Amino acid sequence: MKEFIKCIQEDTEPPVGGLDGKISVQMGYAAKESLTKGSFVKITK
Repeated sequence: MKEFIKCIQEDTEPPVGGLDGKISVQMGYAAKESLTKGSFVKITK
């Protein structure tokens, strides 16, 4: 959070963007689905 506030104050880009966050969420959902199914799950774009 501190880094995000710093980027706003200094008008710079954050080191991690929205796409990185989206990919992390997709990975989390895939991991949960994999655990539920008991098998591998393919992550698609």
